[in-house]
Amino acid sequence: MECDAKPDEARLAGETGADPMPQLEHTAWGLAHRIAGPLRIAGVDLRWDPPAGRLGAAASRWP
Repeated sequence: MECDAKPDEARLAGETGADPMPQLEHTAWGLAHRIAGPLRIAGVDLRWDPPAGRLGAAASRWP
């Protein structure tokens, strides 16, 4: 069964200046910003140790 439903574009918000994280990161594609996390925790710095990379470039693991 096919579905011709389309997302309700009126409900999607446009990008704002608060969306990207302020730090630039070196990636396989050049300098880039990550998208900011959906929440903030006082005293906790949300960050990633490895840079963004191509899908499947690293093994999956839980620290």
